[in-house]
Amino acid sequence: MPATIHRKSFFDQVKGHPLGKSLKDVQVKNMNAIIDEFERRQMTLLPMLAYFLATVLRECGTNMAPVREGFAKTDAAARAIVKRARRKYAKVINGQVYYGRGYVQLTFDRNYKAMGDILKIDLLNNPDKALDPAIATQIMFEGMLRGKFGRKLSDFIAPGRTDFKNARRSVNVLDHADEIAGNARLFLAALHIAS
Repeated sequence: MPATIHRKSFFDQVKGHPLGKSLKDVQVKNMNAIIDEFERRQMTLLPMLAYFLATVLRECGTNMAPVREGFAKTDAAARAIVKRARRKYAKVINGQVYYGRGYVQLTFDRNYKAMGDILKIDLLNNPDKALDPAIATQIMFEGMLRGKFGRKLSDFIAPGRTDFKNARRSVNVLDHADEIAGNARLFLAALHIAS
């Protein structure tokens, strides 16, 4: 049976470490987008939802909002960051630079095209759509569940198996794996109370 998360209870539980003593509207909005997608897909594994939330916390910071690479406030600033860092995806293609955007930092034109094809939206010509919470959520779910960023999340989180540390391989090898695993455990405890 699909999980239903009682939002007030969940938000009451996640106040404090690591999100702050009181939640800001932007945090609630973005966590709601992620929980909405989980429920829309009729998913049942709360550890997966906890891991999505922990991934966003690591990739985007405590606002839990989609970001441009380097937490840049503008397209121009993000372009400058990737150019200085000599990223392979720093080149301009059709007027766009395909630096990291969203909850999981989608990069490279081929990945914007592929994910756009999956979602049936034109991310190639409109890469900033990856900053919209609803779209960023779909990108994260599709990428992690299908193994588009690495391994499939289900390789590590499945019925009877919860390997939060190695679940990082579904996004970015093992960077910050212990930190994300710890936060996933915190989110999971809150989700158990709220479901």
